[in-house]
Amino acid sequence: MPLCPLVRCLLPLLAHTADDAVNPFEHMPFTSPTFREILMLAPLATDDPEEDMHSDILVDIEGEGDQIVDAAQGLVLDNVKLGQLKVPVASKLSPEVLLLANSFYRDWLWPKIKEYRAAGQDTNYALDRIDLPKVRKGAPDMTGSDGGFSCYRIVMQTLMNREGGVMDIVEQVMKRAGVTPAHAWLHLREENRLPPGKSKVDDYEVLPPQSATGYVGPQVVDVVAETLFGPEALTPSGKVIRLYAEVGNVLVRRAWERLWRKLKTAVGKSKELYERFDLTLKVAEDLGTDAAMAAAVLAFRQWRVDGAEKTMEVEDVNFKQAESRLGQLCHELGYDMYGQLNRAGKRTAKKKEQKKRKAISKLATEQDIAASQDNYEAFCEALRPPSPGVEPGPARNRFDLLEDYGDLGMKDYAGRSVGEMFADLGLPGATYFPFGTSGSNPEKPISMMPHQVAGTSAILKRAFTGDQDSPALPTFLCDDVGLGKTAQLLGVIQMIAHMRQQQEYHPSKKLVPPPMAAPAGKNTPYFAGLDEIPNLPHLLIMPRTLSDQWTSEIDKFTTKGSFQVVRYNSDQDNLPRFFSSGDYQKAAGADGRRAGRVIVIADQSRLLGFDRQAIDTQAKNCFEVPPKKGCMAAQLKLAEGDPTQLKRRQKTMVAGNIWDQRFATVIYDESHNLRNDRLTNLASIIISDHALLRIAATATPLFTGPKDLCGQCRVLRFSPFIGLQGQNLYKRLREMEKQAKKDWDDEAAEVISDAIDDGAEDDLARVAQITEDVRRRYDSGDQKKILQTQFIHEESIETVRELILPIIVRRTCDSKDMDGKPLLPMRRYKELMAWSPLSSEEQAVLDMVNKVHDEHVQLRKRGLLFDPKVLVWEDFLMG
Repeated sequence: MPLCPLVRCLLPLLAHTADDAVNPFEHMPFTSPTFREILMLAPLATDDPEEDMHSDILVDIEGEGDQIVDAAQGLVLDNVKLGQLKVPVASKLSPEVLLLANSFYRDWLWPKIKEYRAAGQDTNYALDRIDLPKVRKGAPDMTGSDGGFSCYRIVMQTLMNREGGVMDIVEQVMKRAGVTPAHAWLHLREENRLPPGKSKVDDYEVLPPQSATGYVGPQVVDVVAETLFGPEALTPSGKVIRLYAEVGNVLVRRAWERLWRKLKTAVGKSKELYERFDLTLKVAEDLGTDAAMAAAVLAFRQWRVDGAEKTMEVEDVNFKQAESRLGQLCHELGYDMYGQLNRAGKRTAKKKEQKKRKAISKLATEQDIAASQDNYEAFCEALRPPSPGVEPGPARNRFDLLEDYGDLGMKDYAGRSVGEMFADLGLPGATYFPFGTSGSNPEKPISMMPHQVAGTSAILKRAFTGDQDSPALPTFLCDDVGLGKTAQLLGVIQMIAHMRQQQEYHPSKKLVPPPMAAPAGKNTPYFAGLDEIPNLPHLLIMPRTLSDQWTSEIDKFTTKGSFQVVRYNSDQDNLPRFFSSGDYQKAAGADGRRAGRVIVIADQSRLLGFDRQAIDTQAKNCFEVPPKKGCMAAQLKLAEGDPTQLKRRQKTMVAGNIWDQRFATVIYDESHNLRNDRLTNLASIIISDHALLRIAATATPLFTGPKDLCGQCRVLRFSPFIGLQGQNLYKRLREMEKQAKKDWDDEAAEVISDAIDDGAEDDLARVAQITEDVRRRYDSGDQKKILQTQFIHEESIETVRELILPIIVRRTCDSKDMDGKPLLPMRRYKELMAWSPLSSEEQAVLDMVNKVHDEHVQLRKRGLLFDPKVLVWEDFLMG
């Protein structure tokens, strides 16, 4: 039976479209966020929000607006990804071609299928009997006489075959599963050599199998279907729906054909390069000169890079024998084979290493783990007091360390030495945290600075409660850049792992617990209200750009084997079931016995021009985007911070997903990214709700509105911002801002006048000219609205700030150590404002830009078509 053409393989999914549906684009697969992203379609729209007085800035000046569309619009492409395509590819996807492609699927094909259904036939029967218009290769028919099929054909071929598109993803799944024509070819070559010494034909005469039959099983097909169509392709029990598996099967077989054609060409090339290498090697064996050896080594490298790596022969025994033969000859003649190979391939290898680095999890061996435990035992033995039960001595106030320097959360640590603070942690005499390291260089040992130990201790104190069932208090760590937030946060994880390890020891072997972990004189800590610290992993969530830095810092501050570092990122192919398979299962052990020593580094963020990162993608795949409406009920629901507010796309998620996983600690680095109510940030509330200790870290604790602060505090599950308290706070802030809006009407002129005076006072000699320039600036509606926003939010921001102060830990570069010296000596920077008057031509251009901007603002307000790029100036200085 002939295989379904690629452009037709999605059409059977129309079987899931209801008979009374008017527009098939409003149904699967075009409503799947996963599929839309892979096919390069724009994300689906939510309800337009009404103007919310409780928002950060009323003018979108930060560039966070996403391109969003309605499913009924059909094939609307993601503008960012479209701009990344090469010009010849992008030119095939013109608006006119897309319009006709949409018309074919919606207006030509779907009505015909409905006619067959009305006659009692199914979708497959209809597709078999509907004669699709004949199309010619080349340019599509732009007259529409073919119903738009030629345009649909070109669009689907282009989108599915593009780099990073559907077919690339299918091939990636097949390669990871080891079921490609290259894998099958190597297997046939091995069979051809059996029994040894009686090969039937030469290795290169063995033909790669043209068909996937017998090589690709249903498991691979199911993974392809789930990867392409997301959770919508699964039944409630987690199995792939048959219809999606059938589409996956077509795509796998088409991918096999594509890979087979590439392999066939690569095999011919590899044979040619191998014969050249074999010839140069024989010459080198005969002559033994450096020139002959250099020619043989370079011929080998060319065979490997341009041939064997593409055919996977590098894994074949014959390739390894050839490499060994060359290496032995180089050794006998004293020729540096690998030195030349390394020099020739250094640049290529470096690029490949950088590309692979983010996908690699840092898994320690069993030997590393055992050695780490020995180091920990030695660490504890060195700290064990000569007689059990000796409590750490009281701290002495030596110096008023932090008073009057703007530090927050440090009152209990003023004037204390490192030794005193380690003693308060139950580690008298220590200079670094358990499972830590003193460094590899004895001349420059790694030792914790006093403010870093104080920061870790302050966070841990919030984790322990005097009552059972009381949640831990979260922490905002807002230290200036360079003060070591990473070391402090790792210290928290190390201390939690240490205290959990102590739980398992016999009383005679235990260290004296720190006071924070021994309420009411008992040796059982109430960690987040629990009798014992559970065996749960730690989760670090951060922008992808910081993940390598965190991995490096973990290596620096902890002994090898102490913690297993697992990467939760878009390079992993098992994200929906990450915590029940793959690297995590290897790290935690099949029974999860080592889960408390696992650190999961997860990517969260989306930068302009890049695909969504792991948590963003999973949130989009698993939850429906909530409608954004400015009504009071919706705002109160948001203010409540209920972790169940998001509606799951599937009632039952597969086992091992991140949304059902519990964590001992969740840490949000660069937490200011959580400042709005995007789907990902709302989904982060679910992660935090399943974590016992929540920490947010940012070096930029600057907020433009109460929404910034409230959103982050809801993610941290801080009680004044969630539940009934959160709703009451919202009402209180709303009343404040309502009153401020009324006051603005009376005071606006004075506020704007003051702003103009402030802008002009820096240069008295040119005050008249500058005043006029600034006045022109405030003639802009946007500038006035920004001033209005600042005025309206002023009191509510201060109210929210007062509520957050108890959970903030902050030191600045001006903070002093015990000797009265700055924690981080830095040259003070001076802020200067320089005025550069615009020429008449520059002013004319600016006026024109502002005019066009205002026109599109009005178009958006009236619900008419507008250009988002006009509303948000993105990289306009780099154009």
